[in-house]
Amino acid sequence: MLIQCALNNDPLAGKDYDFGGYRVTISNSTPEGDGYHIEATLNIAGFDAINLAGYYNPDTGVYLLTGSQDLTVGDFTLQSAEIRLGNEEGLYISGALDIPYGPTAAFTGSIAADGSSFSFTFSGDVSFHIASQTIDIANCSFRLDNDGLYADGWLRKTNYPEISVDGYITHSSINLSGSISTSKSLDIGVASLSVTGRISASIGTGGLSLEASATVEYSILGESGSIEITSGLEITDEYINIHVTLPIVGDQEILIKW
Repeated sequence: MLIQCALNNDPLAGKDYDFGGYRVTISNSTPEGDGYHIEATLNIAGFDAINLAGYYNPDTGVYLLTGSQDLTVGDFTLQSAEIRLGNEEGLYISGALDIPYGPTAAFTGSIAADGSSFSFTFSGDVSFHIASQTIDIANCSFRLDNDGLYADGWLRKTNYPEISVDGYITHSSINLSGSISTSKSLDIGVASLSVTGRISASIGTGGLSLEASATVEYSILGESGSIEITSGLEITDEYINIHVTLPIVGDQEILIKW
C-alpha cells in the first residue's frame, strides 16, 4: 500500500499511498477506532488536486474518503462535485453540469486512476432553448468523456412523430441530427409502387430544422421510374400523406403510417 514515505511525527502524514490504483497523499492523520481519520489529496494526472478526508485502516486496507469541490472535467465543470473514494466502490463522482443551451443536470461517473479517461452520464427529459425556440428531447442520454459532451434522445414536436437525434454539444455549438422513414409497397390497378416517406431533423445554433420528403418508385405497363417529392406532404404524428401524379394512372394519394 505504501509507495513512498517521509519522516514525520504523524505516522501517516507526508506519505503517498496506492488506494485502488489512485495516488493519495496524506497530509494529516489522527487515531480513530481501529484506524485513522485522515486528510488527504487525490492526485490524478491532468486534473486538479482533489481534497478528501475520511477513514483509513492501513492494516486491513479499508478506506472511505469523501470530499466536495468544483471539478473541471474536459471542457466542462462539475459544480459542487461530491467525490467518494472507497476500497469497495472505487472512485465515484457526482456533480451539477450546466448543459449548453439546456438545463443544469446531475452527472455521475468516474476518472481513470492514470487520468487517461473519464466518463460521466445523465439521462432524462430535457428542453433546449435556442434562437427563441424551445426544443424538447425525451429520454435524452448524455455522456461526457474524452470525446466531449454527447447527447442521444427523441425529438418531440407537436404533429410530428418522435425522431431519434444524436450528436455533440460544446459551449458555443450544438449539432444534433436524425431522421425517421417509413415504406410501403402497393398495387394500384396497372401500377406497382414502392413508396418511402422520411423526415430529417437537425438542431443547431439556429434552432430546429425539419425537412420532409418522399420517393415514389413505380412500374406501370413496363414503364418504370421514380419521383422525388419535397412539397405538398401532409405530416402528422401517425402518418405521412403523399400526393403524386403518375404516368397513365394520374393523381394518387398515398398514406403511410410511421
